[in-house]
Amino acid sequence: MRVIGRTPLLGAVGVGILSLAVTACGPSADAPLLSISPQEAGTEDTLRLLVAEREGFTYEIAWTVDGEPVADVTRTVDADLTSRGQTWEVTVTPVDSESGKEFEPSVTSVTIGNSAPFGIVTLTPGAPGTGTDLVAQPGFTDPDGDEVTATYSWTVNGADAGISSNTVTGDKLVKGDVWEVTVVASDGTAENEPVTASTTVANSPPRVEGAAIRPEVVYDDTEVTCVGRGFSDPDGDAEGYKVIWKVDGLVVSSEATLTGEFFDRGQVLSCELVPTDGEDDGIRVFSSEVLVRNGVPTLDAIEIDDPSPTRNAAITFTATGVSDADGDDVALNVWWLVNGRGVSTDMALDPVHFQRGDTIGLQVYATDGVSQSATLTADTVVVGNAPPVILSSAFNVDPMYTDALLMPDNDIVDRDGDPITLTYVWEVNGSVVGDETGTLDGNDIEGNGFDKGDTVSYTLTVNDGIEDGDVYESPVVTVANKPPEYPDVSIVPGLSLDDEDLHCAFGSEPVDADGDTLTPTFTWTLDGSAYAGLTSTTDYTGDTIPAAATELEDAWACTVSLSDGTDTTVTDPIETIVRPEYIYYTAESKSDLGNAGSSCSSDGKTGYYTYMYYSAGTQWISEDVYKTSPDTLTFKWRQGYRENSTSYDYVRLNGTQLYYGTGLPIARSSTCDSGRVYEFTISGSAITGIWNSGGTNRFEIAHGCCSYYNNGVFYDDEVQYGRLRVHTDVDPE
Repeated sequence: MRVIGRTPLLGAVGVGILSLAVTACGPSADAPLLSISPQEAGTEDTLRLLVAEREGFTYEIAWTVDGEPVADVTRTVDADLTSRGQTWEVTVTPVDSESGKEFEPSVTSVTIGNSAPFGIVTLTPGAPGTGTDLVAQPGFTDPDGDEVTATYSWTVNGADAGISSNTVTGDKLVKGDVWEVTVVASDGTAENEPVTASTTVANSPPRVEGAAIRPEVVYDDTEVTCVGRGFSDPDGDAEGYKVIWKVDGLVVSSEATLTGEFFDRGQVLSCELVPTDGEDDGIRVFSSEVLVRNGVPTLDAIEIDDPSPTRNAAITFTATGVSDADGDDVALNVWWLVNGRGVSTDMALDPVHFQRGDTIGLQVYATDGVSQSATLTADTVVVGNAPPVILSSAFNVDPMYTDALLMPDNDIVDRDGDPITLTYVWEVNGSVVGDETGTLDGNDIEGNGFDKGDTVSYTLTVNDGIEDGDVYESPVVTVANKPPEYPDVSIVPGLSLDDEDLHCAFGSEPVDADGDTLTPTFTWTLDGSAYAGLTSTTDYTGDTIPAAATELEDAWACTVSLSDGTDTTVTDPIETIVRPEYIYYTAESKSDLGNAGSSCSSDGKTGYYTYMYYSAGTQWISEDVYKTSPDTLTFKWRQGYRENSTSYDYVRLNGTQLYYGTGLPIARSSTCDSGRVYEFTISGSAITGIWNSGGTNRFEIAHGCCSYYNNGVFYDDEVQYGRLRVHTDVDPE
């Protein structure tokens, strides 16, 4: 039998009252209790099978829809598999888990009913502004595919707006109002729960039709503004803008105005405007590009400065009303004309371009390097005579002394090339003297000269045969004291010997140009230090050092101070060295003489030694070098043992043999006698033509070898010492 009723579910999660249909085909105690949820299902519902299971059993489940088996479905039937009007039936058969025996199944079913539509509603736009239509956009779905209809009701600020369509026109929207719509959807059978949506009317951004730069003509010193055209705001808010300035496409400023510091001639300006009401920004608009123009410079007038120019100066002009609209530096383009022919573009016309009598014209325009003004023409002028010019004039002497011949040094020019006449007026102590010539002699014997202490001046006038030129008045100069002339002083005798006085003497008696009495003062130094000892008088007090105060090799110097009572002239020191009557040079040892070479045999019995002096070289002191040959030369040495051979005995001067062999006064000894002294003198006549005046003179003496053994030491023969005596009555200068 089939029983239909509401039975509590056992074994399910929780407890519910369901509608069941159960068929009993065996012991009812073995049939499981079943239910399908939800019992009143629609097409949007998922069917779920609930079974009251017993321990020790498994359950086989089989579904049919409208009597047709459905595979792969167990305890859940997805809503996508169902349709309105279908009957879904499930059969559940218990199976003993141990024996596998099947028991009576239980069967239950459900019929799929109608589902109401569902969904949401949205408002477009989400934040509407004044003047914008507000539209309710329904989004409903009917699970059964039925056609859905919707009804609308609107409120504004909580009050019924009396609108039943899905749209509220923009003219009804006011900034700040709150609008809400309620929508009910129906599929003709069932309705959904009402859904609502609300929004607040937002601020509406302003609009502007375009932007423009003002003024339209822009220079590099113009202040420009970006202005809007056709501003509107739906809410009636005040006009406002955000500004962006660009120069050559790069953003440079966001200020309301832009000054010339941001742009230069030749650059391109543009601006952008964003309209704003203080809350929201509108759509940006762009101006046209504007090229920064060059301002054309102006020049009002020009005039040649000198109406009667001459060749004594360049011709200049004055320009007035020079300006530039955009502040650029303005240059003047100049064109000078001489007798109608262009000659120069310099700012001033140099005299090399014109002559006396020429007609000078001028044309000028102003330019800033890009544009130029109109060209103006000045009134012409005629070049007149250029009188001579004194560029400089000065006394030819400074200081001025009594014996001066005055001839002014002048630099005078006549730029027309005319011959120049010079006229002088000389004054001495304020009185005119002499004539109009260009000289004045201080020693003039006709009374036109001048003396120490007088004042002298002159006036110079120049004339080119047409007119006088400059007049020059010299400064007044006082004739100065002329210091004594540098005297001719020497120490007499010229070759100071150790037995003579030293006399500091004038070569000629000094004379003073001013006629003043001259007083000489003599100052002596000895070996570089001031001498305060005994002096004597030859011509003047203190001009002589007596011989008794001198010693050999003293270095004396005399300085003469010559005074005229006003100025003093001081000589350079005149120097001398006290010489002996004879000068000796002594070699202390063999090394002082210098070995010129030797060829002694190993036994010391044959061969020779040669020794030498060098005058004007390292071997002879420089003070003993004379420019002329000495009258006598004396050579002395000490020598030991000499063999009888004479082939090695000689004396040479500059390679010339003076004595050779037996000619030498050398006594021979059979033993080495180191104590024997030999000496000989060479007269001046013997060396005539051989002496090298002012140069190097080489002396050689050669002798044979000698060696002997004494107490275990070998001694070689050698020159023990040598002396060269030069008579000093030869002028060393």
